[in-house]
Amino acid sequence: MRRFLLLILFSQLAFAQQGPADQSWRLSIKSERSTYIAGEPAPISFEFKNISARPKRIRFPLNFEWGLLVYVTAPDGQSEQYFSAKHLKAAASQRRPPDPVWIEPGQSISYTAHLAYDVRTKTPAFMEPGRYKIAARFPYEEGTASNALELTVKAPDEAEQKALEYLGANSLLPYVDPGGRRLKTNSKQAVKAQEFLKLHGKSVYASPLRLALRDAGLFAQLTTYPEDTIDFNKLPPALPGKLKEHPLFLKNTGQEPLNIKKIGPPELPFRFKSPPKTPLILEPGEMTEFMIVFEPKTPGHRHSLITVESNDLRSPAVMSITGK
Repeated sequence: MRRFLLLILFSQLAFAQQGPADQSWRLSIKSERSTYIAGEPAPISFEFKNISARPKRIRFPLNFEWGLLVYVTAPDGQSEQYFSAKHLKAAASQRRPPDPVWIEPGQSISYTAHLAYDVRTKTPAFMEPGRYKIAARFPYEEGTASNALELTVKAPDEAEQKALEYLGANSLLPYVDPGGRRLKTNSKQAVKAQEFLKLHGKSVYASPLRLALRDAGLFAQLTTYPEDTIDFNKLPPALPGKLKEHPLFLKNTGQEPLNIKKIGPPELPFRFKSPPKTPLILEPGEMTEFMIVFEPKTPGHRHSLITVESNDLRSPAVMSITGK
């Protein structure tokens, strides 16, 4: 009996030394500002970092579509899960999740979402003045929970109130959320959005509407192929004496010239086969191709990023590269 109790005690001590399971990851959230105007989308940045001493596999991307949960506590103390148009899209999607990605110790993945009121999901953010608390959880990765973020929402001044009323009267509120409903190029809402920019171009609501018009193809628009991840693991093994190569296509899918100002190269063992020459102008519909080379010197998982700076309103575009 005494031996049995000692075994229990030693196992508990060993577990205590290991620490809780979620110490492998740290989920952090932050925002550009601490104060926003009622109805203004609040950009929230999420960072998911490997704080362990060994490479860790992440099974799902860090975004709303694949399980990132966000909770908003309103000024009245009521806490609700935040739902956006991306949640609705995910619920209707039949897509398979992408392949897992390995994250090296000290490295992280990030995601930015604009939290805003949506008439379809009836979210609690952020139409009423007051103090809001935001927290997040990534349940598929050991249930990791984030820090608590506090934001202040203040009442709009006279000019912002007129802008907000214009949005409501012309059914433009769903398009103020950069991650929300898409405008169609020749729709009534697109015309009203352009009128709004002429009348209220200095309003805090102008920037997301410009993005909505950009996504409708009315401005320069950078589209990358692959869309967000270059995965060398999906390629067949390289032939003897040959390098493993993967193409990256950049295309202007907008209606104005795209000025690619800078392309940030990845870290070794990834590199461009030929260094990109910038600035580079792509006319509407024009596309260019770059070849990415993967030549590791030692075995193991590798991860890096490519950034593309341009006159696209969503610049910079960031693409992940992975391989082993």
